Amino acid sequence: MAYEFRLPDIGEGIHEGEVVKWFVAKGDKINEDDTLLEIQNDKAVVEIPSPVTGTVEEILVEEGKVAIVGDVLIRLDAPGFESPHVEEEGKRRLKHRFSRLLKQDKKSKRLK
Repeated sequence: MAYEFRLPDIGEGIHEGEVVKWFVAKGDKINEDDTLLEIQNDKAVVEIPSPVTGTVEEILVEEGKVAIVGDVLIRLDAPGFESPHVEEEGKRRLKHRFSRLLKQDKKSKRLK
């Protein structure tokens, strides 16, 4: 069974995001924390890292399309990372990272 990476709930009232750019393609081998894609929402454009090491099986949301929180964006062959517990840990880490990025973005806008 493949690891299904879903658009995480990053808080800040964000419920959807547009896929701006994919940095991976089917068959690519990736490492944890490699950049998978860029997502744009009404507050920022953020790079989303991979929560696991594996191989890209399928990209499910094309560039220019909008995904809703919880939608599967990509399937990865990542042995040992199919369990819900691991997926929840990945979501938690991504939410923390996005919160930091959004705070930095807001701070830089205030400084301008």
